[in-house]
Amino acid sequence: MRSKINLENWTNSRFISGDYQVGIFLGADPESLAHNSYVYSVSVIKNEHDEIFEQSFSSLSEAISFVNNRYTDWTFLDQSLPKAEGCGSCAAH
Repeated sequence: MRSKINLENWTNSRFISGDYQVGIFLGADPESLAHNSYVYSVSVIKNEHDEIFEQSFSSLSEAISFVNNRYTDWTFLDQSLPKAEGCGSCAAH
């Protein structure tokens, strides 16, 4: 079974493919704020800063389903796990 983004790991997990990564990001716009809610944006980013694609959803579960149905053939990365070496590899991080 391949790893997937879920309700517990969505803030730390990404799917990556070469220079591209996709994740879910929390946001808001005037319409969602008027309803005391948020927007969950699925964004594909190239080279860690160039946004290539974005689609917004009104619920986290919809965003998770979209990502898992479209990108699970990419490599799963849980960014909350400690790195094996380099910055972030020591107990202080």
